[in-house]
Amino acid sequence: MAKFCDNCGKGRQKATSWKKIMSKLDPTDRYFQKPNLHEVKLKTGKKAKVCTKCQRKLSRENKLK
Repeated sequence: MAKFCDNCGKGRQKATSWKKIMSKLDPTDRYFQKPNLHEVKLKTGKKAKVCTKCQRKLSRENKLK
């Protein structure tokens, strides 16, 4: 599975959840936030994995099938 948008190159980002322990914040969990990718068919006949922002942009420009 591709982890990057074929159109804009958006990929995963590192994120941290914070937990309060005795009046101090402690970075407990580190994880990755992944982009919302969808497989769409372009008018050229090729398939591409694009994020939802690019999917809306391509549909407005009438480049999707």
